[in-house]
Amino acid sequence: MPSAVPAPLRLAPLLAALLLICAAVDLCAQKRPLPELDAPPPAPAAAEPAPRNTFAAADEALATGLYGLAGGLYEKLAATHPALRERALLGHATCLLGRDDPAAAAKILESLPASPARDLRLVTAHLILAKPIAPDALRQIVSAQLAPADLPWLHIARGLAALASETPAGLQSAREEFTLAADVCEKNSLRAQSLQVRKLEWLARVKAGPLPNTATLDSLRDALVRNGGTPLAFQYSKLLATALARLGRTAEAVNVLLRAPVATAAERDEANLLTGHILGADKADGRKALFAVLEKNAAADLQSLALANLVSAADTAASAGDTAPANEIYEKLTTYAAAPAARLPDTLHYTRARVMFAAGDYARAGSAANDLLARSPASPFLPDTLRILASGAWQSGSLRRAADYLAQLRNITPPGVAREHLAFVAADSLFLAAQSLTAQHDTAAASAYAAAAAAYADAQTSLASPVQRGNALFLRVRCEVLAGNTAAARKLLDAAHTDGADTLSLLRCEWALAEHLRRPGAGRADHREAAARLAAVFARHKDMPPEFRIRFLWQQALLALVANTPALATAKAGEIEAAVNALPPTAPLAARRSAMLGRVLLLRARAALAAKDSEGARKLFHELRDKHRDEEAAAASYLAEGRALAAEGLHERARRIFLDARAALAANRNPALADYAAEALYEAAAQRVFLGQFPEAAEALENFANEYPTHPLANAAKLRQADIFRRLNRFDDARAVYSRLRERLPDGLDRRRAEMGFADCLFAGAAAGAPPSGTNSALEQAARAYEGLFALPALPNRASNDNLNDMKAEAGYKWADALSRRRPDPAAAGGQTRDAILDDAARACWQVISRLLKDEAAAKRLRASGRYWIARTYDRLSALYIERGMPDDAAQVCRQAIEYCKRNALPHLSVFETTLSKLTTAPR
Repeated sequence: MPSAVPAPLRLAPLLAALLLICAAVDLCAQKRPLPELDAPPPAPAAAEPAPRNTFAAADEALATGLYGLAGGLYEKLAATHPALRERALLGHATCLLGRDDPAAAAKILESLPASPARDLRLVTAHLILAKPIAPDALRQIVSAQLAPADLPWLHIARGLAALASETPAGLQSAREEFTLAADVCEKNSLRAQSLQVRKLEWLARVKAGPLPNTATLDSLRDALVRNGGTPLAFQYSKLLATALARLGRTAEAVNVLLRAPVATAAERDEANLLTGHILGADKADGRKALFAVLEKNAAADLQSLALANLVSAADTAASAGDTAPANEIYEKLTTYAAAPAARLPDTLHYTRARVMFAAGDYARAGSAANDLLARSPASPFLPDTLRILASGAWQSGSLRRAADYLAQLRNITPPGVAREHLAFVAADSLFLAAQSLTAQHDTAAASAYAAAAAAYADAQTSLASPVQRGNALFLRVRCEVLAGNTAAARKLLDAAHTDGADTLSLLRCEWALAEHLRRPGAGRADHREAAARLAAVFARHKDMPPEFRIRFLWQQALLALVANTPALATAKAGEIEAAVNALPPTAPLAARRSAMLGRVLLLRARAALAAKDSEGARKLFHELRDKHRDEEAAAASYLAEGRALAAEGLHERARRIFLDARAALAANRNPALADYAAEALYEAAAQRVFLGQFPEAAEALENFANEYPTHPLANAAKLRQADIFRRLNRFDDARAVYSRLRERLPDGLDRRRAEMGFADCLFAGAAAGAPPSGTNSALEQAARAYEGLFALPALPNRASNDNLNDMKAEAGYKWADALSRRRPDPAAAGGQTRDAILDDAARACWQVISRLLKDEAAAKRLRASGRYWIARTYDRLSALYIERGMPDDAAQVCRQAIEYCKRNALPHLSVFETTLSKLTTAPR
């Protein structure tokens, strides 16, 4: 039986990533940040966020009867988290029992230490397999020691044991135990297990007792003949078919049932159910017989058994990648559920949702689930239906909807561990929703993080475990920080120190806040506060775990580099080195000792560079490569050394360092260093630009893009290559590269840069053209390209949009400039006079000025480049009015420009003052 979970159902990677807080990487910077120690610090082993969320997902899937999905999650947990292996394997074995594979379940259970839950499942598996069990095996399992979800299994095991006695009294006792199991399932809202109880009962009856021999078969045939024409004939037909099926003689068994004397509708339904079971729901004929049980609206218990068999078949097929059975079952059940006289409409709708979820069709699963809620808002299936809706929304990426469904599920869940899990998972889904918005829209992301912080606060109040409360505190702080509410995060953390929160949670929170205060682009005030908080951490927690001590020392060292105090950074590097060397072999970070010592050497080299000690830095770089050549720090050292040389203007030496890096890293067997090798090749090509070797640079960038077509820098290489072509006046080549990038790049700054380069090529080609042939049409084409770029909508992310506004200022100026360079040609169709051309260009200038300066906040965020192009637009506008013979308008433009230059301290001020002086003193 396949145990792998199909790709559409893999919740584990998503859930495991819920709390991995990753720093954003600005790809526009085109440089990899030098490696630092991992962040955030590890949670305590008993409260690791990733397994907590994965267990929550697995438990939810198991409770919903999604045995294939749950089994895959438990299996992964058992393989990746040794400390949690026993619990995960117990869950996996439970799923195997649910999926009719007692032999595999027993094999796992026999490897686990004894416990009431393990013993109960092992006894159940042995009973289904008709293996002997100890006489007191069940008596030793005390119900008070079992969780509510295990109680149905206790009654199932007792029923199976009673059934194995093969006596009338045993049969009656078995029926009573199975009824009790179903009642417990209903009481605890375990509807999926309720269906499984019925199915296990059926399987046990079919498999009970020793295998029949020839004498038994002859006896059953004789009895069938002797009782022909009596009610017993049908019973003997069932017994004979079951015996033949147990011997693997499926065709004979089905033939017996086809010829069986069926006297009533109930007997017909029972014959169809047994036929479906013998043939197997994984076969089309088997499903046809089971569908007949539903189509004929058989008794509720028979329909439940038919549905349980169909669900199991759909799960198994979906796990192997075959969704056809699930789709067939969904369509059939849709028809049956619509019948006015349907006995189990709620069960039919729930099963429709269930099989579609297992098949990965979350849209149809949601539709079926909503059909159930619309029909029966208070259905006993409500908890399971909400689980499916939440999981489907989660898998589809609709994380806020998932949070809503989880909140509804939590509201109807009794207090306890399950309710706590739901609170956390609901908050986690809001956190993931915020993460998905971070790169697209600052405002929406901040609002989403604030909502997640509130959800974690709500979860925190309901938690009994101090460790879990600490996890919630940490995530609240993270969310407040990511929402931009630094003051709220600081206040929350300071209050936690006063309230006596657990030490590990406080340290994790301090780390999160320090990381934020030290973020790229943070101001000096933030850096000073980070340094002060770190000093307070060391004063308050003198005996902190070494893993945290190393990380906080690392923060202090990086802050020292930012503050340009390399001596302090070097001193901190010494403390880090001593702490790393003192790590006991069993410490979590001990396995990465070599990597960390390599990074310490890299830190020392960076400090030496900051101290202008180039020779000392060079020696440290070479020591790092000698001692830790297989570590990422050694790879990063090449980039650091090369960039330092380039910053000194030593571009040829820098290029050789990057080529050395390429050769050394390409030969290294560590695949993690491949990216560094690629980046070194890119940097080597870029150095040729600074050396003025433009043809060689274009060729090197082309080679890089061809060798690494999927690398994040591949598009940047093509952009730089196109820029070089344009610089070399190879406008056709440049335009071709820009054109391909416009089609390939997603909407963002890089694509807008390609749009600008494409327009520049058109403009340059027009400017180089000889009048009059084609000049005006080429200028018109360039002007339209610049106008299109200027008119493009804003990007959601504020930082990207600020860059875009600078680009729009440039495009706007060039738009007006292209319009103004057209030549009058009144004789041509649509030709304009020079005055009309000047008026068009002036209107374009006013559009640029009014649009980019009307929003005062956005105008203040224009960078030096944007302000430069605004000043040039003012200059172009005044020149247009002067040529137009409108000196008063030109003077008014100069006055506005003078005010703008004064506000922004622009060097163009004197130009406008001189122009204004000439305009106001010139004779009229």
